[in-house]
Amino acid sequence: MKEYIFFISLTYHEWLGFYRGHYRELVVTSDQGQKLKIQADHFTQFTTSAGLYGRFKLVITPDKKVASLAQL
Repeated sequence: MKEYIFFISLTYHEWLGFYRGHYRELVVTSDQGQKLKIQADHFTQFTTSAGLYGRFKLVITPDKKVASLAQL
């Protein structure tokens, strides 16, 4: 399995577009420089009234499915 660490900073208004279904994926850049497309619904548990903010660790299976996502 592969692990990626990355940072996200989206205000409440920026993140609202994902809640309303205008966007389905987030594109983030890992600390190692790789671009990752992650379905937005994986992040709903980390949403606050301020938006979506923090460092995250993503673990991906060999068949490129999300094994885990955790806020660091």
